[in-house]
Amino acid sequence: MKSTPNSSAGSTGKSLLILASSFIAAFCIQVTVHELGHYFAGLICGAQNGKVFLHPFYNSQVVFASIGGLSSQVWVGVMGIVADLVLAVGLSAL
Repeated sequence: MKSTPNSSAGSTGKSLLILASSFIAAFCIQVTVHELGHYFAGLICGAQNGKVFLHPFYNSQVVFASIGGLSSQVWVGVMGIVADLVLAVGLSAL
């Protein structure tokens, strides 16, 4: 009698690939939203020459040539976390 390959092994591999891909995509979206939160807060506070550097797994950052006073710097710093919370609440509401 011939042995047939297990069909569930192929579907398990596909499922793991889809799961891993969805986690990677979700992480990249989260990093982008987080950094854009900093960027838009900087624009609102009047920061000059903002640049967003996105790297999915290393060191994403927003760099401004100048940001106003201490309160503006705190506002820009906190808005990354606030953007994450808005994304999380919005997606959980869906």
